[in-house]
Amino acid sequence: MAARRGARKLCIGIGIAVCCSAVGYCYDHERFFQLGPFRVARAATTVMCIVADYKWTMWNCPYTDAAYRQKLSAAHKRSAQKLLELAKKNGGVYIKVGQHLAALEYLLPVEYTETLCVLHSRAPESRMSEVRQVIEEDLNAKLEDLFLEFNLTPKGSASLAQVYRAVLRKNHEVVAVKVQHIYVRPRSTADIKTIEALTNFASRLFPDFHFLWLVDEMKRNLPTELDFRIEAENAKKIRQMFSHLDYLKVSS
Repeated sequence: MAARRGARKLCIGIGIAVCCSAVGYCYDHERFFQLGPFRVARAATTVMCIVADYKWTMWNCPYTDAAYRQKLSAAHKRSAQKLLELAKKNGGVYIKVGQHLAALEYLLPVEYTETLCVLHSRAPESRMSEVRQVIEEDLNAKLEDLFLEFNLTPKGSASLAQVYRAVLRKNHEVVAVKVQHIYVRPRSTADIKTIEALTNFASRLFPDFHFLWLVDEMKRNLPTELDFRIEAENAKKIRQMFSHLDYLKVSS
């Protein structure tokens, strides 16, 4: 009898979880798949596929084989494409890491740097509803009360934020508004831990894979990059240092 009650409770619990998941999916399926477990699973699956690809390529085609370099290059290209898709889907820290990798032309195969370089200029954009939410929560005012005009199309989008052209309501000054992607900060700690764990995993399987330094660098620098007040202070210092140059304008 007790076992039946336990089974019934388990079935009810599973049913509730499934219903909640279905509601979440129907309400906003894109954001549903951005929940922590999905992000970790997506990253782990990508790394597993890349590891399997390289292991199979090297096992199936010995180093002495004439076609080895060609097949290895193809494996590099497939793996780089997988990392690019992961960065686009998970966003935030993953794009930041992808941008770092794209700049390592002196360390990485060209297939990686050429594939990942698109992250420097074509990072995914946040929705306008999310941009509005960030601005209004941080400044405690409605968007319309702050700006006379606010261009809905961003001038640029990067890993952590995107920039809009706007006109201040109080003095009609034309400004550039940098808005942090809404989920970057709350997800950053878990994302870095996931990337660190997967990098450790890959380095155990491939002794020549030495990229833990990149994870350490991200752990040190990301909190500073996410605090735009520090960026504002740095801009203020630069503006003072170069105030004698009429042709140089530093944002305030």
